[in-house]
Amino acid sequence: MTVQYVDRYPTIDAASWFSRFTGLERIRLARAGVRWESEGRWGGELEGVGAYVGSRTDARMGLAILLPVARVGYSLRTGDGGDENSVYGEAAWQARPWLRLEGEASYLTYALFADAPEDQERDLTTLAARARVELRSGLNVTAEVQSLVNPVYDRDVRVLLGVDLAMGRGASRFGLDQGGWLR
Repeated sequence: MTVQYVDRYPTIDAASWFSRFTGLERIRLARAGVRWESEGRWGGELEGVGAYVGSRTDARMGLAILLPVARVGYSLRTGDGGDENSVYGEAAWQARPWLRLEGEASYLTYALFADAPEDQERDLTTLAARARVELRSGLNVTAEVQSLVNPVYDRDVRVLLGVDLAMGRGASRFGLDQGGWLR
C-alpha cells in the first residue's frame, strides 16, 4: 500500500522574474494505491488520486487486473478539469534474453470541462507496439509504432526509434560492458 500527500503554498522571491505572476494558490495532492500480485503474477491494483488547487478539484480512480503477461484496467476522472473514462491494456513478452516485445492499447472518452453535454465529449484511441533490443549491456535500441485516432486526426501514425547508451558502470569502470548477443 502506498499513500502520498503533498501540501504546498508557492512563494516567489520579490527579486525573481516570476514575481510578476500573482494570485498563486495553495496546491494539495493526495494519492493512495494498493497492489497485490501472487507468485504466478496474477493480481490487482486499486488507486485513487485527488488534486486540489485553490477552489478547483479533480479526482481519479483506477482499477487494474494483473495477468502473467498483461495488465488490463479502467480509469475514471471527474472534476473541474473535465471528465474522462478510459479502458486500457498493456502486454509484454520477453521473447529472448535480449529481446522484449510490448504492446498497449487504450480507448478514452473525455470532455474538457465537468458535466459537459454529450456533443462535447470526444473519443481517443491509441495503439502502440514496441521492441526493445539489448545489443550489449549498456547499449539498448527501442523501436516503436504508435497509432492514434482522435478528433483532430482520423489516423495519426508515428514511428519512433531510440538508442539508450549507458557508459558508466561504476566508480572506476567505463565503456560498454560485455553482454547481449554481441559477445
